[in-house]
Amino acid sequence: MYVGVGPEQNFSYIALTRASDAYILDLRRGNLLLQLLYKAAFERAHSRLQFLQLLFARAAPEPEAETDTVPLETLLAKLDIEPLTDTSFTTAHGLLLERLDAVGLPLDARDRSELAALHRRFAAHGSRLRFTLKHGGARAYPTLGELAIATTPGGRALGFLADPVAFRFVQSLQRANRIVPLVGNFAGDLALPGLARKLTDEGQIVGALYVSNVEQYLLATPSWKRWRRNVASLPTDPSSVFVRAYLDQGQRHPQQLPGHRTTTTLQPVAAFLARTRPYPSMLSLATDATVPMAHDPEP
Repeated sequence: MYVGVGPEQNFSYIALTRASDAYILDLRRGNLLLQLLYKAAFERAHSRLQFLQLLFARAAPEPEAETDTVPLETLLAKLDIEPLTDTSFTTAHGLLLERLDAVGLPLDARDRSELAALHRRFAAHGSRLRFTLKHGGARAYPTLGELAIATTPGGRALGFLADPVAFRFVQSLQRANRIVPLVGNFAGDLALPGLARKLTDEGQIVGALYVSNVEQYLLATPSWKRWRRNVASLPTDPSSVFVRAYLDQGQRHPQQLPGHRTTTTLQPVAAFLARTRPYPSMLSLATDATVPMAHDPEP
């Protein structure tokens, strides 16, 4: 089993871990709605190109335009020159809502309004969509397109959109309703403990727990005690690992690659639970008992 947080980066991790099921937990209900938008696009699309066409609300490309040998850069460039119109957005959004309605999800008027607003952001910016801080800031974050085509230091493209095999794997889970978004606090008393009970009852094992940089907000007591309690409640085994994102905020990580501002680290869940004291900083957590990571992992 895979448990993660946040938006689409989970799909690449799900494909790399070959998870049988995935749960994506986030404090923000908006992330749940974003996950549903992605789900509808995965389920409606026949290919990566059509997935992007639905997400960006562009005119439908020719069906024969894509094969597995077409680079993602080519697909993105093709869609970036397609015009966005009221008709193209209405058509694409209608198809996605139709799919979600067919699943039987109880979406109220507020949910539908937020889904439309989320979709319009994708439509307005296409592959040039990028994260921005609400309070501004000088940092320019990478675009969705740049993230999608990023490669390993060895030059391999392993992202869920760049790798057609990874895309189809995630798509198969989405169509089987095996990627489930949840709303909740990682250090809360409901969502994660409830998920832990469900997985334990089913005899499942959490193999990968992707927490991004969430823990930097949980370092203080009593949040840390509740977070550690929740981790301990999850069914794991000796191979279970944390996947973390360390953000360079003035202190570089020893494994940080040249030119990078973030570092992905692995830590055995057992090593985390063996420590009873809170970590004094996010850097100390992200450097404790880390597993050497292959820079060019096999899928």
